[in-house]
Amino acid sequence: MQIRFLLLLVLFILAFIADIVLGSVHLSLRE
Repeated sequence: MQIRFLLLLVLFILAFIADIVLGSVHLSLRE
């Protein structure tokens, strides 16, 4: 159960980072 929690946490962090990266890329493309 601990492993499942860690995997979920990692997926959440990756999604958060991907959102920031995609957001900054979108902003730079706009300029």
